[in-house]
Amino acid sequence: MATWMDWSCSKCDFVFHGAGEHSALRSGTTTSIYCEGCEDVMDVLDAPPPWRRDKEAPVEPLACDHDKRHAIRPWTAKEPCPHCGEGTMIPDERTARCVD
Repeated sequence: MATWMDWSCSKCDFVFHGAGEHSALRSGTTTSIYCEGCEDVMDVLDAPPPWRRDKEAPVEPLACDHDKRHAIRPWTAKEPCPHCGEGTMIPDERTARCVD
């Protein structure tokens, strides 16, 4: 189970909704990535759940959900803002919800 919430930059107007870190869901583990093409953060599946790993093909390499050709990089909310590179990401816990 993961907790997704709104995160906003302390220096610019960048906002995203997600976990902002590596997390586990019933459908598998996820990681947050920053997509250079979309200029957005998204949580993407990086491995199936342990009980299905022997039976399924491995998950494809990390890629943008909107266009697999976009350049992406792993990212966590503990790093500086991926948009401006200067701000700190601030969680809005009022928007938190559990995702599974």
